[in-house]
Amino acid sequence: MDPAFRVEFKYIRIILHDYCVIIKVVVVPQEGSTSSPSFGALGRFWALRALSRGALGSARARVSRPPSPSLTFLPATLLFGSSSTPPPRSPPSLPAPTSALAVSVTVGGKQYLLGLYDTAGQEDYDRLRPLSYPMTDVFLICFSVVNPASFQNVKEEWVPELKEYAPNVPFLLIGTQIDLRDDPKTLARLNDMKEKPICVEQGQKLAKEIGACCYVECSALTQKGLKTVFDEAIIAILTPKKHTVKKRIGSRCINCCLIT
Repeated sequence: MDPAFRVEFKYIRIILHDYCVIIKVVVVPQEGSTSSPSFGALGRFWALRALSRGALGSARARVSRPPSPSLTFLPATLLFGSSSTPPPRSPPSLPAPTSALAVSVTVGGKQYLLGLYDTAGQEDYDRLRPLSYPMTDVFLICFSVVNPASFQNVKEEWVPELKEYAPNVPFLLIGTQIDLRDDPKTLARLNDMKEKPICVEQGQKLAKEIGACCYVECSALTQKGLKTVFDEAIIAILTPKKHTVKKRIGSRCINCCLIT
């Protein structure tokens, strides 16, 4: 990883605690910006849109403080979840739920403000949801490694929707909640349903099948691999040419391909 790629994660860590989500991320470089957005523009440029279908529950993020006027604002995001997905576990340290989150990002010595937006994911909003897709630079399609149904929905539901409405936008496949892979209660629950946690090889295989830039695993609870998720998203945004991107789990790498 280029040392110039850095993301601050004071509040971002709660985002990927959910089971099956897609995060829409838009990055706009500071260079060339002539003025800062007005405070009223925050609704468009600074927040988190989570389409959860029951996946998000109370695990929502909040903005820590008004952003610095010297930062470039970035429109961002979309999270999708599955209606069959149970509510996530919520760590006691989570901030009070709201619909906005901003993250300061430094890439190649330049500052960015990464915005994530929240929106409804119920079936009633299926026709409205694609209206949030324009101006997106990269999507993060996420599933829980201990929820096989969310893994299945990636290929059956969310990828087809993205390819229909945003066919030329790169996306990453993210496996979340890896801290639960060895959790006795979780394993017992899956065993009762004759299921097993999704393994790394399955995630890697699916990423190749759907044409994801890479496959990354993380845990919002322990924060393992979480910074890598956003580093890889930024790399995908800033290096749009078709190339082979390394799949990372923490600091480990395996090859995957960027779609165009």
